[in-house]
Amino acid sequence: MRHLLKWITLVAAAFAVNGCSSFLHGAHEKIEITTSPAGAYCKMYRDSAGFMKSVVTPGSKYIQRSGEPVTVVCEKDGYETASLVISSEKRKEMVGNVTTLGVGAVVDAVGGGLYELPDKVEVIMKKAQ
Repeated sequence: MRHLLKWITLVAAAFAVNGCSSFLHGAHEKIEITTSPAGAYCKMYRDSAGFMKSVVTPGSKYIQRSGEPVTVVCEKDGYETASLVISSEKRKEMVGNVTTLGVGAVVDAVGGGLYELPDKVEVIMKKAQ
């Protein structure tokens, strides 16, 4: 029983020391979408989740952190449908989680905290012919 208590304490301390990104930055992140021209209706998708959110541009939404890319599809009367694939990148400060016991890195990988999307993206739309 004492041995188990020591392991639980060690794991709890590792979470505190690691400063898990999922804890510090949250499981969701805000992404701002603009279009040229403004006023488009855009939908956000992930392969694993399907449709997630929609926004009229310019606008922003909070979405779940993940290493999986987000596809943005925008429509506007008089313009061709335009899409953009946004890739998630590994957070630079996550190196500390990997080097200190790796517990935080595991938690962040499961919770999506290892990754982040750009804060802002712009989708360029072409006039319909």
